[in-house]
Amino acid sequence: NLEAIEVLKAVGVMTGDDKGNFNPDKMVSRNEMAVVMCNLLGLKTGGSHPFTDVPAWAAPYVAACYNNGIIAGVSADKFNGDANVTSVQAGLMVMKALGYFGFAGEFGDNWKLSVVKQANKIDLYDGINAYTDQVMTRNDVAQLVLNALESNVMIVTEEGGLTVDGNGIIVSVKPTYTYTPARNNDGAAKDYRGGGSGDAIMQLCEKLYGNDLRKNGDVNDDFGRPAHEWTYHTTSIKCADEATLTYTKDVKGKDIYADLGKPSKADVMDSANAANKYDLDGNKVAVPTNFALKEVSASDDDTVKIGAKGATTEIYVDDDTNDVTIVTVRTYVFQA
Repeated sequence: NLEAIEVLKAVGVMTGDDKGNFNPDKMVSRNEMAVVMCNLLGLKTGGSHPFTDVPAWAAPYVAACYNNGIIAGVSADKFNGDANVTSVQAGLMVMKALGYFGFAGEFGDNWKLSVVKQANKIDLYDGINAYTDQVMTRNDVAQLVLNALESNVMIVTEEGGLTVDGNGIIVSVKPTYTYTPARNNDGAAKDYRGGGSGDAIMQLCEKLYGNDLRKNGDVNDDFGRPAHEWTYHTTSIKCADEATLTYTKDVKGKDIYADLGKPSKADVMDSANAANKYDLDGNKVAVPTNFALKEVSASDDDTVKIGAKGATTEIYVDDDTNDVTIVTVRTYVFQA
């Protein structure tokens, strides 16, 4: 989840340690998740809280989240902040920032089921291999927060709900909830996604950062790899997509074709139709003569390879067009 990590580092929501490492596989505690939420929402830290088990360093963040309705304890006086945060707990925190679960009735009879069900409706767990009580890594939390930033802020209204107690008979009617996307403050059509036509619906990133944080869309990085680009103020955040295939030795076109599952297009790439589809060390070059991603007949030259030892060759497939981009980056070792 490099895109999520780089964006959250740029805006200061999640940063690395004193050695410059992000530690993506490190688990996130409930105390640390409170810090993330304070950084994300720009909450003023400090204040009081009812928990007796919160260390001094975390107390200002836990208090801020508690007083803003972002977190709750595991009991009246215990926060259990040293425990690793689970996907449903973290999901609930960021969904509260989006406007959900401000009413007790939204939790229904099973709060975990209700949270996961609503999160799935807004694709909050996209890119995260998580189940309800799975603990989350920093990598997972970064993706969760980025998904939230791209989600609509909601206005939730409660309607109905009635309990009648008479003659020993209790009749309860559960309330219903209406979810309406919030509008941009001035009602103007805006879009954090560069190049979009815009709308008046407010996403969380628009609420928190206005026009300072923008997603510019699909680009290529300096090595020619398909990438996404964000801009925070004037800083460009460009992150390559995950490659479909990666090779660390030389490889034939027919082997790439087979590894891709033999795409239905007869020639997904060959020397005739591969213009601007092969990048070598950041420069666009023509694929070698007789190199093709296709079935090879006995009459075809089957000796042409690309890449080598000491090089990384990445294959990117456009799911819409089936076009293939190949990027080879050669690594050199030298003594200066």
